[in-house]
Amino acid sequence: MKNILKFVSILFSFQSFAQITLGVNSVYSAGDQFIVASDTSVFSTLTPGSAGPNQTWNFSDLNESYVDTINVFDPAQTPFYNQFPTATTALLQDSSYIYGNISNNEFRLLGAYSIAANIGEFGNVSFSSREFKFPFNYLDTINLSRGFSFTADGASFKVPLDSVRITYNSTGVKTADAWGNVIIGNTSNNCLRLKEETTDIFLFEGYISLVNLWTPISGDTSQSIIYTYIPENLGYPFVTLNMNENNEVIFAEYVKEFTPSSLSKVTSDVEVNVFPNPASDLLFLRTNDFVEGEIEIVDVQGRKVLTQGIKGKNGEVQISSFNSGVYILKLKDKNGLVLKQSKFSIAK
Repeated sequence: MKNILKFVSILFSFQSFAQITLGVNSVYSAGDQFIVASDTSVFSTLTPGSAGPNQTWNFSDLNESYVDTINVFDPAQTPFYNQFPTATTALLQDSSYIYGNISNNEFRLLGAYSIAANIGEFGNVSFSSREFKFPFNYLDTINLSRGFSFTADGASFKVPLDSVRITYNSTGVKTADAWGNVIIGNTSNNCLRLKEETTDIFLFEGYISLVNLWTPISGDTSQSIIYTYIPENLGYPFVTLNMNENNEVIFAEYVKEFTPSSLSKVTSDVEVNVFPNPASDLLFLRTNDFVEGEIEIVDVQGRKVLTQGIKGKNGEVQISSFNSGVYILKLKDKNGLVLKQSKFSIAK
């Protein structure tokens, strides 16, 4: 199972960055979309960097071996919801739905169902792994225990067996060992770094009905370390680094673009009209009700590019210095609650 990534505008390397806390909003929401780039090239100089507070990690040398699109759904709208009736979120990646449960106290992965092979019905043996406790702060830890087993027809794996069985178990600990600024090219973001250390046991067995016996075919026990650099409100890790037993990076993943749902994290019936769309120099905002709070604009990578106050039914935003592209306008009340989100574009 893959863990998860993000960005925000580059700042001076000597500047101090605020320590962050992971909470419910740190997990993806229905309607979110992430464009994730993966790097599988040889890493001769890339390292996870130092642990501790107020770090700066520069991963600008990451390449794009391939790019994947990850979409998040309301689980009730997915084809395998009956397998995971307690799910509150469903993420579609690599032809698999990954189901989870988000509560005020924790986030649990419940299982997955593979569409492509139609053999990943992990829901029959729910592993229900506790991935986060909320809130999650610097130096916090959480014990990990994951496991699943599923059986499939031997023909699915193109082997001369009646059935095959795959069993996986993983135990370990996840520690928030650092926080600081992550840089990729001309983007950066303040992140909490989680170090995940696990012992992973994999067993592949075959079954022949003639002898009525499950026989081990292959197996492996390995140690793994995964670093994830997670912003407070992106919903997905900004960067993920998978290490080998020699503490060398063998796989890296990072969020290239982020498009939040226009419905997620919105809790009011306030109507907002944002125009013109596309815009170039000025953006106007009209609401159906009096609002005292602020206007926040983020780009598709989740970077906050503007915050200004609003008091009344009308707002005006100067955007002449912004680059062309797609942006999200968030209207917040004076307590920081998001009343409405609206997508618009800038064309010059």
